[in-house]
Amino acid sequence: MSGLTSEAVLPFGGEDRLFRLRLREIERLQSECGAGIGAVARRLIAGDAYLVDIAATLRLGLIGGGMFPPGGQRLGGGFDPRASS
Repeated sequence: MSGLTSEAVLPFGGEDRLFRLRLREIERLQSECGAGIGAVARRLIAGDAYLVDIAATLRLGLIGGGMFPPGGQRLGGGFDPRASS
């Protein structure tokens, strides 16, 4: 299963960007969103997503696509659900 991935090149932040969710990013996404990947996807598609669903998907997709984490943070909205308030 180590080759399991999902990726797309999409315009974002003024240029085409590679978004990739590998197992490592999917595991983090599930943990941060408190739901499985299917539930997160359904919420996004249905328009019932929480802020963390959107921000974590963007941020982790950018990081999985090779963007250094601070860049992924900046373009992904800078939202880190692990940060204390």
